[in-house]
Formats: sequence, C-alpha cells, structure tokens
Amino acid sequence: MIYFFDSSGIAKLYIEETGSEWVQEIFDTTPIQYLWISRIAGPEVTSALTRRFRSGDLDEEDYHDCLDEFKYNYEMNIMKSGINNQKELLKGKCGRCDYLEVCGGCRQKFGC
Repeated sequence: MIYFFDSSGIAKLYIEETGSEWVQEIFDTTPIQYLWISRIAGPEVTSALTRRFRSGDLDEEDYHDCLDEFKYNYEMNIMKSGINNQKELLKGKCGRCDYLEVCGGCRQKFGC
C-alpha cells in the first residue's frame, strides 16, 4: 500500500497530538518507497514547527531537534521518490533553519 501524507499528517511525527501514534506506526512499519509527501511539505511543516516554537509549545532545543529530524526525513523521502528538484531546501542565512521561506522567524528571534 502507498501512503500519501499532507503537511498536517507529517507534523504529527514531530508534535504530539491526536493521530500522532497512528502516523508514527505507519512510518515505522512501511518501507520509505511507499511513503509519499508533497514538495510543499518542506516549508509547510517547517512553518508549523516554527509556529509551535513561537507559541511556547516547543523549547529551542526541541524545535531545532525537530527541524533537523524533519529535514533528514524529508530529504530521504524526496530522494527515494525520485523527485530531484529540491530548491526549497536552501539553507537559511543563519544556518539554524533550512528553509528560506521561514528564516525570517529565526532572524526575528535570534537576530540573525
């Protein structure tokens, strides 16, 4: 079976909420070639994590751990799915985040 996850489903891997256990079980038991995500998930999930950080739901260490883990998982999924255009994976100016689309949040918070 092939699973397609939108950004809200993927975010459940990093933020504990309703459905997180179900999504984690699928990711733990399904070969990566059967797990598909959209390219827009990169900036969307990063934005969701940033929102949770700004609201205080994630502390700074957890926020950056989640971003690092998400980036790794996202890149692996994109490579395995054969999608090679990864221009949204450009490094943010400060090096703390990986998506230029949300790097402004780091600049505001950390003065980057």
